[in-house]
Amino acid sequence: MAEKGTYTTTRVPYEEALDRAGFSRYNIWIFAICASITFTTTFEVNSGPYIATGSACELNTTVKQQGLFESIPTLGVFMTMHLWGYLADTRGRQRMLTISLFMSFIIGIVATFSTHWIVLLVLKCIASAVVGAAMMTSLTLLSECTPTKHRSTLVILTYSAYLLACGLMAAIAKVILPLEFSFYVPILGIYFNSWRLLNLIFAVPSAISAVLCMQTYESPKYLLCAGRDEDALDVLKKIYTMNNRNDADYYKVIGLLSNRVPHFQVESLELEEVQIDQSNKGFFKSVIERTLPMVKVPVRRYFHVLSGLYTVTYATMAAFFATTPFILDAIVKSAGSEKRLSICDMIRSSINNTSVLQKSEDCPLDTGALIPVFGITMILAIYNVVMGIMTYRISRKTLFIGMQLVAGLAGLLINTSYLWVLSSILFTVFISAIVNISFLNSYSVEVFPTYYKASAVCLLPLGGRGNASMAIKLIARLLNNNCELAFYIFGGIAFAGGFIAFLLPSEQTMKEHRQKLKPVASQE
Repeated sequence: MAEKGTYTTTRVPYEEALDRAGFSRYNIWIFAICASITFTTTFEVNSGPYIATGSACELNTTVKQQGLFESIPTLGVFMTMHLWGYLADTRGRQRMLTISLFMSFIIGIVATFSTHWIVLLVLKCIASAVVGAAMMTSLTLLSECTPTKHRSTLVILTYSAYLLACGLMAAIAKVILPLEFSFYVPILGIYFNSWRLLNLIFAVPSAISAVLCMQTYESPKYLLCAGRDEDALDVLKKIYTMNNRNDADYYKVIGLLSNRVPHFQVESLELEEVQIDQSNKGFFKSVIERTLPMVKVPVRRYFHVLSGLYTVTYATMAAFFATTPFILDAIVKSAGSEKRLSICDMIRSSINNTSVLQKSEDCPLDTGALIPVFGITMILAIYNVVMGIMTYRISRKTLFIGMQLVAGLAGLLINTSYLWVLSSILFTVFISAIVNISFLNSYSVEVFPTYYKASAVCLLPLGGRGNASMAIKLIARLLNNNCELAFYIFGGIAFAGGFIAFLLPSEQTMKEHRQKLKPVASQE
């Protein structure tokens, strides 16, 4: 080991300085925090249907009113996601995450004691609006604190937390909603019962994530972009210390530059990207400066390709994923039949026998469909982990194209199967390409410069999410009236998405793209 003083000081690019900080404890810590934030976002934004079902009797909601609990929170996310991305770009990733998570927790607690369904709906919408961008913002923070070699893999693995959260929500609802207890709260004139407890459980992770977020550091890349060079270097030293259990004064890499100088100490940093003047400007001018560059060279092509693929993935796999409880329940109920039934025959039989898609005006609590949700999300979460690890050996582009084409083909062929086991496998394969959203996330955090990265990362999926909401309604209608057409249409769209994915950049192209983001002077 070299003694103190056997290093040279040097000014290095940010990515090199981040590599020198190492990959170990801090990276696991920040990954765990981002996974926690993903759980929080999922619990809040996706909790509407569970709460609407549980509160139907007490709040006297109709079927249409319960449906609003599925769409209105998504509208809240849609309206504010870009704003939160902008705030993360101008006020800091860690700071805005902490604020939004605490706000979500407080609003979630208040919503638990709602006295009217409209009050509950408004509060759920506000809670979703303030925390809806947290998942994508946390991915921005994670990407800026992770060395290039491991960056895309960690971003991809974070999506497994989303899938796990979806399954865990179903499992928690399965246990909590049937509980028969009721405590009168005289000051509000309400009864604290199972659905209120469930909403409380879904709100608590926001507080936990906020506390964890307070314990982490701001993105050093954001600090450097904001002109706070000393703070950025200080954070990198702390990351180095946590990763290597070494004194921050020896922030260096282990490796030989020459036989005489085996260590380097980072003295100052360079952010090799185009930047903008960070001085005080009007709000709208500042927003425009962080929005218009998304549709300009050199990122314009990637913005359009990623937006298109987000739309394809959300409108097909994500939309069909929402129908998973009903479709799997139909398959299970028909599994013992001696008749040779296609998946659509099973769905039609289920509709005729139980009228699942046409909910009653009463408020029966059917939690049986939650069991297959838990099972399928566990499978998809593991599948996402496997695909993420495979990126060390196979390029993201190749994996994305392969998964998309196979999923689309499964959707097109599913109507030809008259064996319930084969139909189950084909349906699982079809919706498995939902993990491609994680691959798109890994691209989006790399394509854009730091000064508007969070804005872009939050804005990109919006079109896909909006189309997913419309696609879910269309799928529900088609499953009722023309089931086979639903799989042909959406299977065909998914298959076409595989060919669109050929426009994604290769890993080598991504390296060249990062060179294009450098200021002209630094490229000479």
